[in-house]
Amino acid sequence: MDKVFKFNSFSLRKFIKNKDVEGLYQALGQAEVVRHMASHGISKADCGAIITESLKHWEEYKVGSWAVERNDVIVGWAGFKVWQKDEFELLIVLGTDSWGLGKKIYSALIALAKDEFKLKSLTIVLPDTRKSYLYIVKKAGFKHIGNESFNGESFQKFTLSLTSA
Repeated sequence: MDKVFKFNSFSLRKFIKNKDVEGLYQALGQAEVVRHMASHGISKADCGAIITESLKHWEEYKVGSWAVERNDVIVGWAGFKVWQKDEFELLIVLGTDSWGLGKKIYSALIALAKDEFKLKSLTIVLPDTRKSYLYIVKKAGFKHIGNESFNGESFQKFTLSLTSA
């Protein structure tokens, strides 16, 4: 069985193919959530693809993303994904009922990246609509390094070194 990371108010576990599609769709299918993603909508098929890609990513890179759970219910998706070459993007996508968990999940993921997976740095790419997260990202030590465009949307790119200087 794959390791489950349990924290005070949430847990992270690998997705289970053919089991987690509905739960992920319930968490991410809300219009307010989609508005902050690089997407114009999300379907159950999209959620199935997210799960398949996550599991494939784990096989290929030995690091990836998890289902975020509260009280055994999927409330989102979070973890790491190769962004470009050897850059790992930290990603969190939560249903609106769990938006307050973002800061705790960021802290947990940064610790896991450094201590458990020995990543050298993390990248965060935030849509311009997520201005409230700028404070959290900067407080965590991420530095703004430029802007990116994806699916016609504008994103701000930040990076955090996890190695001692």
